[in-house]
Amino acid sequence: MLRDLGGRVLNANAAAAAALGVVPDRLLGRTAAELCPPAVAVAIEDADRRVIATGGQMAVEVELETPWGGRAYELVVYPVLGPGGATIAIGSFAIDVTERRRAQSLALERERQLVEAQEAARVGSWELAVPGDRLRWSDELCLIFGCPPGFSPTVEEYVAMAHPDDREEVRRRVGRAREGTLRESEHRIIRPDGEVRWIHTRGYGRRDAEGRLTHLWGTSQDITERIVREQELQRSRAYYETIVAAMGEGYCLTIDGNVSAVNDALCELIGLAREHLIGAPPPFPCPPPADGEPTAVGGAEPAGREDGTFEITLRRPDGTTFEAEVTTRPARNPDGTVLGLVSTFRDVSARLRYERELERLATTDPLTGLANHRAFHERLGAEAARSRRHGRPLSLVILDIDHFKLVNDLHGHPSGDRALREVAGRLRRLARADELLARVGGEEFAWLLPDSDATGALAAAERARIAIRETPVEPAGTLTLSAGVCDLAHAADVTELYRRADEALYLAKRGGRDRSVCHPVAGP
Repeated sequence: MLRDLGGRVLNANAAAAAALGVVPDRLLGRTAAELCPPAVAVAIEDADRRVIATGGQMAVEVELETPWGGRAYELVVYPVLGPGGATIAIGSFAIDVTERRRAQSLALERERQLVEAQEAARVGSWELAVPGDRLRWSDELCLIFGCPPGFSPTVEEYVAMAHPDDREEVRRRVGRAREGTLRESEHRIIRPDGEVRWIHTRGYGRRDAEGRLTHLWGTSQDITERIVREQELQRSRAYYETIVAAMGEGYCLTIDGNVSAVNDALCELIGLAREHLIGAPPPFPCPPPADGEPTAVGGAEPAGREDGTFEITLRRPDGTTFEAEVTTRPARNPDGTVLGLVSTFRDVSARLRYERELERLATTDPLTGLANHRAFHERLGAEAARSRRHGRPLSLVILDIDHFKLVNDLHGHPSGDRALREVAGRLRRLARADELLARVGGEEFAWLLPDSDATGALAAAERARIAIRETPVEPAGTLTLSAGVCDLAHAADVTELYRRADEALYLAKRGGRDRSVCHPVAGP
């Protein structure tokens, strides 16, 4: 979405309109206060003010009621800059983070449940003489198995209490225990009331002085709650991993300073295999950007920030580069302490190219490639303010091709267009890097010269006039220029500066053309 500095929508796509529940045309000219709930509007307006004040970008999280239910969005607001670096509009785009937030919350909740499952355990004891067939159970063990106190089953009765699917395995384990080769096992039992429970048994052997096994003893513990929680956690993790794997964004979880989880999208995005990432400290093994500066991504290090959204340039191992938008958020424990950091990566190269192309089209004359009328006047205002502030000269030259209508009339408009491009190219080669050359009319050009007084600007105009006249332009032949010059020292503001330069151009035309006139002193 593109908005003016007052927050009114200038342009928006269908997705933005759908999220706000209106048709795209209904967005134009409306503000956040008119489109969003009050809390969301206040957050957006605050972000706008900070972006305009700082010239940087920021991200805010908002929640909207959409036709498909409540959704969470991460709204990134950034300045749209003009040629002089001034903010001319506010751009924004929203990322639907609902499912990602749900997946993160679910994973943390399941982790919490697993910790809580480590509760005080009910433990019973048992003993079996060797040789012998009857087990001696403690009252606590009888309670665990749902039997009356004092119950002492035979080994076969104990095996019969096992779940049918586990019974043969329990029989084999009892045999190994009698041989002194089994230490612990887990299996299911069916209590007399029909309830199925998981039991963890740990066994030990007692031997006589000759080393013969005389007794087996040990403990048994009901671990049903732990097993159920672990199974639920495994299902939750599988669900969470499925969501993360399906994310179009690259995903990275950093815990204790090391990368602990990534998804396939991140591996594909940066061109590194999972095994190269897991366990690596941030910055994880990622080549530096093209300018050679080290890149820190994947954890607490990105751009020195632990929470926010920013853009960096990354280079893959194959040498290709891309521009990534990285969003980093802390993942917290239930008590609010930071468990780790979650970072997401998006390749925004195409979007940035599109934005740059939009900016170029908005400020460039399509025929000549020079700055257009709008870009010129924006730069003129900025340079005039800088000139006044620092007490430095500023001059303006307005140039017009003499008798250009004859070129179109005699040779046709395609030839006229070629002539305009040729003239623009010659003028561009004369302009310095800090100067601005623009096409402001059909065959009229404006040349802005910072740090140049009227004398210097008049000399530049003469060089331009000679450069055009000395070499014919096919098929138009020899062309000439007339130029009007004025500096800011002889004008109260930019409007008067432009008017006086235009008056000087008129004097050059009336004086016979093919000449440069300076206001207030005429003549080269």
